[in-house]
Amino acid sequence: MRTIGLSLALAALVSTGPIAAAETSDPSARIDAYAREFIGTGIAPSVSIAITRDGQVVYAKAFGDRSIDPKLPAGPNTAYDGASLMKQFTAAALALLATQGKIDTQARLSRYLPQIPHAGEVTIAQLYGMTSGYQDIGEGADDATVPLATRITRVAARPLLFRPGTRWNYSNTNYELIGLLVEHVSGVPYATFMKTQIVKPLQLQNWAILGAGTPPADRATSYFFPTPIRGYPEPAGKTNLLGASGDILIDVRDMAAWDEALLAHRVVSAAMWRIMTTPGTLRNGSSTGYGAGEYVTEFRGHRLIWHGGNHLGSTAENWILPNDRMSITVLCNGGLTAVPKLIRAIGALYIPQNGGATPKAAPSPQPPPAMQSQALAWLQRALDGREMAADVGGDFAAMGRKYGPARHAKSLVLDDRGTVQIAAFSVELMGKPYTYYYDATKKTGIALLPVWNP
Repeated sequence: MRTIGLSLALAALVSTGPIAAAETSDPSARIDAYAREFIGTGIAPSVSIAITRDGQVVYAKAFGDRSIDPKLPAGPNTAYDGASLMKQFTAAALALLATQGKIDTQARLSRYLPQIPHAGEVTIAQLYGMTSGYQDIGEGADDATVPLATRITRVAARPLLFRPGTRWNYSNTNYELIGLLVEHVSGVPYATFMKTQIVKPLQLQNWAILGAGTPPADRATSYFFPTPIRGYPEPAGKTNLLGASGDILIDVRDMAAWDEALLAHRVVSAAMWRIMTTPGTLRNGSSTGYGAGEYVTEFRGHRLIWHGGNHLGSTAENWILPNDRMSITVLCNGGLTAVPKLIRAIGALYIPQNGGATPKAAPSPQPPPAMQSQALAWLQRALDGREMAADVGGDFAAMGRKYGPARHAKSLVLDDRGTVQIAAFSVELMGKPYTYYYDATKKTGIALLPVWNP
């Protein structure tokens, strides 16, 4: 079989039952139980977890198989596709060059890359802060036969979504442009700069860029589980579609080392770390909640710096709790998984709930009728063989303006004759994830996957 799809940062959570998040005197034993339950859902072959406290790795384990056929066990040194975890590394590369006085982050992009469309309208800070207005390279620009720089320029030439600095919009194009900027200013390829300036100094053993050099031998194969069917994996067939925004291979031990280096200011200066972890501000004075390659928020009243990563066959999330001198990383080789739920459950073992007992989760709201209609319409087009012509971006942009930030992803699993076997349409709206799917093997019609609330 082959898989066709586009995956964005979604948190579609599927399970046979909830994971309880309660404090315990033995966090390791409870984390082991969480991980086994996670694997037991059948939604991912393996999961790896690492935790640091006060500069020390206190937990580093893997559960399940990094490969199903042949069957190979995962370990804490297994490298996974970390997807958008790459953005914090790209932000650090920019910070290094800024510290050296080679880049002015308040300058317009045209100072360095005048050939890029709209470069005279957008500052470097608006790129890393996701307020530039550039459309997403992930939207219809995934032809790996075209050089990456060409694809970036093509997407950048599209009309800006808004006046720079007036809105926040997650767009991989911003970090692809930063990657081109790093290459231009440093005079070496992006991969070379990262290896010499970050990877080797920190002795990251399994850090690699997809499609650039030899991947780690202990690498997890990515699998797509679009429906809750045990034992129905589909190799994701991930190719080098993105560079500086989302093409990282890394293991949990390397992420732990990276987190500690950030906290100790061994990668970027204290001043640049403050910039990376300070939310941007729009022209109207409102906060974006996003720094540079990192979201900035709170967990149970404790400051939390985090980022996730999602590709068709992988899910990743990394937390840094700077005031607690703690970090958590969860990597898995299954798409549309409950990694966000799992990492919150782990965090709850270490961070006490303010005010005592953990409150009960509110029930998931029903998706708006407009969203449901769009999902069903796309799935029908997919079944009719017209899926590649479907364009729902404008519809979801309109829903986003009405209901709040909206994101979507489409995925297909085809048999050798090109017949649709599984079609999945995922959307995150108002912070709640939903996945509609059609499974030809079950013949039960279009269904909505169940969702866990943290």
